[in-house]
Amino acid sequence: MPPKGKGEKKKIDPAKRNRISKWYPADDEKRHFVRKYKAPKPTHLRKNIAPGQVLILLGGRFKGKRVVFLKQLKSGLLLVTGPHKINGVPLKRVNQAYVIPTVTKVDITGVNVAAIEDDYFARAKVQKAKKSEEAFFATTQEVRK
Repeated sequence: MPPKGKGEKKKIDPAKRNRISKWYPADDEKRHFVRKYKAPKPTHLRKNIAPGQVLILLGGRFKGKRVVFLKQLKSGLLLVTGPHKINGVPLKRVNQAYVIPTVTKVDITGVNVAAIEDDYFARAKVQKAKKSEEAFFATTQEVRK
């Protein structure tokens, strides 16, 4: 091939012209999200956290409060409690990144937390009543009077 001069343009294969660049995508090009793994990996409990361990909360409304770790939920969050009677912290879920474990341990052999899972904390869905057009116009006429 002869060397290219200043005015010559580089020839691009038409099949490659419409392909999105792998390394430097344009800002206006849409790219689909591709998950690297088929399922998210389960979170592992830190080795210095065990049931009955006293933890210090680092964020949220109860920042700085000491709580007792009860168990790890399926979502990976930690189930902790104050107990509520002692320091006002209710039964709640906390990410383990927002706690500091202490050396202190509490005996929780009599505590039954088997029934408490992530769905325990889900809010009840309220279904809105559908308004008909007749009811809508009736209310607007009443307001005008």
